[in-house]
Amino acid sequence: FTPDLCVAAMDDPSALSSLAWLVDAGTLALMAFAVALVYVSALSASSGDLAVGKEEEAEEQVFKLSTKQAILMPLVASASLLLMYLFFDVVQFVYMLLSIVLAGVSFYLLLLRLNDVLSNPGQRLPNPSTPSSTSTSTSTSLTVKKAVFAAAAVAVTVVWVVTGHWVCLDALGAGLAVFMVCTLRLPNAKVATTLFAGLLLYDVWWVFGSKHVFESNVMVEVASKSAENPANVVTRQLSLPSLPPLRMPAIVVFPTAWGSQSFTMLGLGDIVLPALFVAMARRFDLSLELLNEADLYGKQGRSFLGVGVASFAFGLFTAMAMSRLFDAAQPALLYILPALMFGVLMHAHRRGCLQDFWLGQTLERAEAKASHGRV
Repeated sequence: FTPDLCVAAMDDPSALSSLAWLVDAGTLALMAFAVALVYVSALSASSGDLAVGKEEEAEEQVFKLSTKQAILMPLVASASLLLMYLFFDVVQFVYMLLSIVLAGVSFYLLLLRLNDVLSNPGQRLPNPSTPSSTSTSTSTSLTVKKAVFAAAAVAVTVVWVVTGHWVCLDALGAGLAVFMVCTLRLPNAKVATTLFAGLLLYDVWWVFGSKHVFESNVMVEVASKSAENPANVVTRQLSLPSLPPLRMPAIVVFPTAWGSQSFTMLGLGDIVLPALFVAMARRFDLSLELLNEADLYGKQGRSFLGVGVASFAFGLFTAMAMSRLFDAAQPALLYILPALMFGVLMHAHRRGCLQDFWLGQTLERAEAKASHGRV
């Protein structure tokens, strides 16, 4: 995926004070939405991830990043971003068509995951001694829920295609974010640091450095472009009114109080990448519990999940503040990732498990134990 890593106010903010912009309802809503999405993504990605006794065929396919892949990802993201910038008019139709399908499916999967999380509030690890229900009523109820969720996903996707409304865009973006966080895995903090270092360079270059080569901010240019609605191929054939252009589902946007066409936006990558790290922190919590090693390192009153979400919120607020202070789009990861990494690694240091968290040894032993329990 190409993370559009920027924070921008899509209006003319010259007459507005920085403080007024930060406390604007739209900006606060965007930050709350991003923090909630990181939290839900982390829970969904680790839901049943270390469940002893979970059936092997029920396991989801995940892609665990290696160090080499972490190094290559910023290069692939740069090539993809440059392709969109140079040949947007050529690739926009295929890109949007694929995005519509993927976003709709991802939103359906998001509803299923939310149902799983809400059905087990407060449940930290699945209980292997409790057999899963296979009754006819349970199966029927699940089938009905899936049908309702599928209908809802289709409805949201159709409304987005027809109207281009920002609420539907954000809903589908949330589905894509959770899908990516649940599909990708960071095995340890060492690989995460390698990935984040490369993406920080990618982020800073395409927000700041690209101006000197392309005479425009490539990141913001691509993130703010609207593509022709693919459904217009049908409307033209039927002599129907044209549908509005669509923003690419790689951002989340919220309207501000400064006008009907004024929005604040955040790149989806600014949510997905931190959520990958927070999901790893959540799995570390679960690993300590599974291995009965939580007391070994001392609780210190906070879980790794809680520290990760709080650190992300602080980094995001800082990115928003810097965007207003400099009155320009900022590479959000420049502020989010250092805050996130520092907060979680310092928490690991205080608990005496920094080396373990860095190398992922506890995660490996917990995964091995869970896998052995499924045999």
